[in-house]
Amino acid sequence: MTNIIGMAVRRISGIILVLLGIAYYYANTQNYNIPQFDLPQWVHSPVFYGVYLLITVWCWLPVLVTIPSRRTVDLTPAPAQQFEQPSTVGQTGWGEPFEMPPGSGQWHMQGYGQYWVWSTEQNEWIVYEQ
Repeated sequence: MTNIIGMAVRRISGIILVLLGIAYYYANTQNYNIPQFDLPQWVHSPVFYGVYLLITVWCWLPVLVTIPSRRTVDLTPAPAQQFEQPSTVGQTGWGEPFEMPPGSGQWHMQGYGQYWVWSTEQNEWIVYEQ
């Protein structure tokens, strides 16, 4: 995650540097004179312009991120599974049962893209319908 954050900070820094460069160039060509804001003399040197340009270009260089091979990442869909009986839900891979609202004694579970509720009359999980 820090690699993504680092790339984003580099891009934003590059945008800021480009905008500052455009503002400085425009102010310099229009002969703006702001007495409260005076830059040091070394800012007007060619070395500063070169370093500024080098840092700006570095901010915009693409960051090469390694992409795993197809042998490493398997994106093929899993084969279809057989339907499990709701009474064996605990052994399958469904979500863990939860009590909703807490303390009510009504147990729910999520599986096959829907909610299931425990029926004490039938002693099995049934589809939850509102």
